[in-house]
Amino acid sequence: VLIDPHWRDPLALLANGGQYERAPNFGELFGQEGRVRGNPALRTERARNLDAGARLTVPSLVPWLDDTAFEYTFFDSTIDHLIQLVSLSANVASPQNIGRASIHGHELGLRGRLFERWSVQVTYTHQSPFDRTPARDDPTNRGRRLPGRPADDLYARLELAWSKARPLPLGRWAAHLWPGRLSYNLSWIGESFHDRANQARNLIAQREL
Repeated sequence: VLIDPHWRDPLALLANGGQYERAPNFGELFGQEGRVRGNPALRTERARNLDAGARLTVPSLVPWLDDTAFEYTFFDSTIDHLIQLVSLSANVASPQNIGRASIHGHELGLRGRLFERWSVQVTYTHQSPFDRTPARDDPTNRGRRLPGRPADDLYARLELAWSKARPLPLGRWAAHLWPGRLSYNLSWIGESFHDRANQARNLIAQREL
């Protein structure tokens, strides 16, 4: 659903909700490349999703900055029989069903273009991914963080683009360059666990890619 009132053109309100089912794929059922041990007993995921947010597009206030927008999204999912990859050893993992999982959080985004050739994109996500299996079914893992899902995640991308219409300011020869793009990407990923029990020895430290 996209609501974009004419009396507020710069503001777009977005919302989405629904239910879905996801059957386990071939790799989850039968494994792949020796690193993922298949689990033929997997059940189909069933989820209820809701997300809502807004995008604000800022008019160009200075000649060197345009296409600027801010975006905020709230998301909430409840998933029955979540198919989650769980570590069995240092080199082997296997998908398992988690009785019930709850994932909710917030996402902030920013984009803009500088001097008609530099593009900037930044996205930050904070989520709370927890095991909500009823205590009668799994009293050990209820309330623990889901494995492989960090609470915080940051992505940034800086891109330089050029074409014959907008060549690089490097003299005449630059006008004959083929159109191209050069980008730098950065991902910062917060700490997460390998296992459902959240043991300290299975904690993956925050990292940068």
